Amino acid sequence: MSGVTAAAPAGGGLACGPLTTAGVIAMGNLDARIEGLAAQAVPGKLTAYGWGELVELTALRGHVGGRIDEAERAAALADMFVDRAPRDPRPLLARAQVAAQFHRFASALEDLEAAAVLGLDRRTVDEERAAVCQAVGRYDEALALCQRALSRRRDFATLAAMARCHAENGGAAHEADEAAEAETWFLAARRAYHGVSPFPLAILEFQCGRMWLVRGGPARARIWLESAVARLPSYVPALGHLAEADAVEGRRA
Repeated sequence: MSGVTAAAPAGGGLACGPLTTAGVIAMGNLDARIEGLAAQAVPGKLTAYGWGELVELTALRGHVGGRIDEAERAAALADMFVDRAPRDPRPLLARAQVAAQFHRFASALEDLEAAAVLGLDRRTVDEERAAVCQAVGRYDEALALCQRALSRRRDFATLAAMARCHAENGGAAHEADEAAEAETWFLAARRAYHGVSPFPLAILEFQCGRMWLVRGGPARARIWLESAVARLPSYVPALGHLAEADAVEGRRA
């Protein structure tokens, strides 16, 4: 890895960021919501919106907890959702999102196109396609989709998507420039966050921290990862990457 560095944000850290619900409370609320939705699904009382939420929250819990069993459960629920509402685009969107998490990118794109045919709005399709294009290395296409989304609205979601696009882009000759550009977008997205849930913000901070580890900036990575863990203490991927930063910096214990 190259020794990439970037200027720190004002104040040198992230302490002045948005306030969110305590992580322990948020995790308890997440568990309770999933259990409540699952209880409605058994007798067939769950609405289409509820099914989509169940898939999304189960996948979220799997990511935060680093649990493959929860990710697999989310995939199974997404398949059930499609079977129950074959003419509704929302199940296909949910299944595409889960498929992308498992790196089944061709399947994700197929479901997104099918959802578009069934009436899913083009903005949502473009946002999800951008994430898939980015994952498979089609950065120019992903960047164009992110720019189009930003031209429609400039909010946390579109700014975060642009940040992730820059975080993944760039060859070795441009690592420093791309990393600095990406962090600018990550900071802009962070400032644009107006929710109280810690999950979107902790995930954003984790993604920036992971970028700095890949780009050879463990000190910058630590600032972002520590913020993510402070926000969500049980965030397993962030804890794992903090351990990686420790190892890179020689703190083996």
